[in-house]
Amino acid sequence: MAIHCSPGIQSVCRALAPGRQNRVLDLGSMSSRTFQHFSGSCCKIHFENLDQFVAEKGRLSTGNLIYALERFVLGHRTGERFDIVLTWDLFNYLPLDAVAALLRRLQQFCKPGTLVHSVNYLSARIPEAPRRFSICDEGQLDLEEAPLGPRRLPRHSAAELLKALEHYSILHTYCERPGMQPGVSEQVFRYEPDSRASTVVAEARGDGGETSMQYHSPMFGRLLARLRDSIGVKLLDLGGEGHRALWLREGAELEVVDLYTAVEQGARSGSESPEAAIRRLLGSCVGERKFDVVIAWDLLNHLSPVAQQVFAHWLAPLCRESTQLLALDGGIAFCPRCLQLTGGGVVKVELSPGSVPLECGAPPQLPGFCGQRIVASPSAAAQQLGELLFQLGELPAVTRCA
Repeated sequence: MAIHCSPGIQSVCRALAPGRQNRVLDLGSMSSRTFQHFSGSCCKIHFENLDQFVAEKGRLSTGNLIYALERFVLGHRTGERFDIVLTWDLFNYLPLDAVAALLRRLQQFCKPGTLVHSVNYLSARIPEAPRRFSICDEGQLDLEEAPLGPRRLPRHSAAELLKALEHYSILHTYCERPGMQPGVSEQVFRYEPDSRASTVVAEARGDGGETSMQYHSPMFGRLLARLRDSIGVKLLDLGGEGHRALWLREGAELEVVDLYTAVEQGARSGSESPEAAIRRLLGSCVGERKFDVVIAWDLLNHLSPVAQQVFAHWLAPLCRESTQLLALDGGIAFCPRCLQLTGGGVVKVELSPGSVPLECGAPPQLPGFCGQRIVASPSAAAQQLGELLFQLGELPAVTRCA
């Protein structure tokens, strides 16, 4: 058996409501260790043995497989509702239509907020059949050793899953965490029957903006496409909680630091300089992990040259050579909370009556970072709005996008 540290299992276990009997549906084979783990938490658990079914029937045509699958998952009382569903690695062995049919079938056993945990294989060679999983404790799994073979079905991207799984949203994606087995990632979905889970737009509104403009953002459009095509993109949002739902729905592994509010409030009250706020908040992240994407919104517009140097100094340890820093530049001194980014890469800017133009010139100076300015569209250029992309490496000076 291989030991796998499982942040996904930690997440779903911590979501169990204290003080009542929670119900867990394990689609895998009976495991005494998993049974003991949940029994110790006052949970009722049901094992479905679907891994054996998929191993035997998984090569049927998609239509016949769906028919057999829907007949197999029929053993529960109509009124049974589960708080957690553990699918383990089954999605890797089912075509996308069969995954969607399985989750639709399970909806009658779910309730709003039910969490669905899955294990995904990232390599071209994967176990030849679904594995047996056992929970050692809240944070560790025993993975059955299994012979590897070529992947029979293409890996389902986060975008494909969201499109197929109506009423489910991606809550967490985990990849390359300490102790996780190589080539293994995890996802946690949430059942949301009363929402348009795959199309909801996360937004953060300002206080009384009277006019607005919107434009298509090539920079954010590329980021959203990357999140949908990749698993485990580590994203740091420095603009607060406003877009958390969107990033998680697109499958990002997310960290949020509200640096903008700290800088703004400190400057307003005189209690903390921008440099001190940057050291405090970014310094608390140093040593934990490195990010693939950092989003600064228009924060750099509000930092003095000295504060920009401090920002670059404390951000650099959080970055790889390939990390991208995304920022908005110039024009109106709008606040990140007046931005609305849609799943289609359209940025809506609500302009407050007190906003004033900033001086347009060279991009902010971040020692150790090289940047390029992207002119997003004629409508954005008319408001002197641009986008900035920084990396720890050489980039072309300027890129213009219609």
